[in-house]
Amino acid sequence: MPNSFSSTRIWCQRWDDEWEPYRHIAASGYALFFCLHFLIGKKKKKYIIW
Repeated sequence: MPNSFSSTRIWCQRWDDEWEPYRHIAASGYALFFCLHFLIGKKKKKYIIW
């Protein structure tokens, strides 16, 4: 039982290590998208107010 648990944990760790760069790219992409969306939203509101 402990052996199977440790092997599963090692496999998950390996999977995390392999996907780490993709996760960073996705996170930075979402951050950029939300940042642009927020800035565009602010500009649109400014135009509406003006």
